[in-house]
Amino acid sequence: MDRRKFLTITLPLAIAGKVCAAGTTEPELVFGVIADPQYADAAPKGTRFYRNSLASLRLRLLI
Repeated sequence: MDRRKFLTITLPLAIAGKVCAAGTTEPELVFGVIADPQYADAAPKGTRFYRNSLASLRLRLLI
């Protein structure tokens, strides 16, 4: 499955989950998917900041 097809299927589900849970004070379940954080000891290329990927991943896990 390519990225576009995956997003086409999963984004509506994620949005629906947020809408359904809007009335609650705390989430009943937190679920996340991490796919290929693209770490490398390499200089930035375009919008890719390879060396920052592990720090960014840690930040996302704390949210």
